[in-house]
Amino acid sequence: QRTYTIVQTKEDYQEMKSILKESFLSEYKDIDFAKESLVLCTVGAGGRDKISLEGFCTKFEGKGKMTGILQINRVPPQDEGTVTAVLHSYLGVFRINKKDAAMLDMIRVEQDSR
Repeated sequence: QRTYTIVQTKEDYQEMKSILKESFLSEYKDIDFAKESLVLCTVGAGGRDKISLEGFCTKFEGKGKMTGILQINRVPPQDEGTVTAVLHSYLGVFRINKKDAAMLDMIRVEQDSR
């Protein structure tokens, strides 16, 4: 499961900060929302997979639609133990140009092939 939110104003930022109660948003407190936006991407993983969020970029695809590409590295568990149904959510915060944020049509997740 993949979802994203675009934070475009100081008010949106304050609201998201209070909802998430996550201190890592504080590093973006001085962002100039006239020029930049924040994209919050959530990736869900099942079982005991470990995921790291490697980066975020944008590219134009068919019909001039801009797609955000969230690059992840997924590491499955190494043992053959029982797989639990616990879902984990991983949240990444990425800066993006305000103009690009306005044109963003969807976000696709790509596995890093390292």
